[in-house]
Amino acid sequence: MVSQITHCYSYNRQSLHPVKLYCTSFGSQTKAEFDDKKPEYERWRKSEIIFESKPYEEFFENEKENLVYLTADSPNTIDTFDESKIYIIGGIVDKNRYKVSKMY
Repeated sequence: MVSQITHCYSYNRQSLHPVKLYCTSFGSQTKAEFDDKKPEYERWRKSEIIFESKPYEEFFENEKENLVYLTADSPNTIDTFDESKIYIIGGIVDKNRYKVSKMY
């Protein structure tokens, strides 16, 4: 997940239309992984990414009607982004999603 967030931050900085990124639920375990694998994250531009210990449900508590959950499992497709919405991307890395069965 550290790698994926790093890529998102980097690509966003290079984008013609960058967005404000929030990394929520940035608690002890996630923070420890960043401290170990990417300690320079603390010098990333605060105007471009915010690391927040609260879960998104609490952090965006007053904006629940504007939350949009993005998932590959949805049959819906988004063609445009609404700047009034807050798009949520889950941060679970599932390396076993496509398990390969072994032949014996």
